[in-house]
Amino acid sequence: MERDRQQLRTTFDSAADLYQRARPDYPEALYDALVQAAGLSVGDRLLEIGCATGKATIPLARRGFRVTLPRDWPTARRRRSQKRRRPS
Repeated sequence: MERDRQQLRTTFDSAADLYQRARPDYPEALYDALVQAAGLSVGDRLLEIGCATGKATIPLARRGFRVTLPRDWPTARRRRSQKRRRPS
């Protein structure tokens, strides 16, 4: 079973850049609605499950939330570090 997990993780990692380019970003209005519905405030801590390439992680962090990932997600971490190096 562990071998299968590693293979699946490698499979996603190999397609992560394509996934990032092909899947559209979530609209800003979605984050506005999420923040309002959940009663969130800047600085709140969020736990994101299954962050993949960080499609939601990065916009949430830019809004001032402290986002925690439950596991080591190398693809998302790599994507975040690349975005930090680029001007917004």
